[in-house]
Amino acid sequence: MKRETKLKRELGLLEAMLCGIGLILGAGIYALIGKVAGLAGNAI
Repeated sequence: MKRETKLKRELGLLEAMLCGIGLILGAGIYALIGKVAGLAGNAI
């Protein structure tokens, strides 16, 4: 006998804001690493 569970699919304002902020910060970190790699060359 298989019992199905239902998950509530809901993304509130706080979760959406935190997701957006995380994406922006993550992209910034990758951009910064790219700039440093361009300056440092093979030293990285």
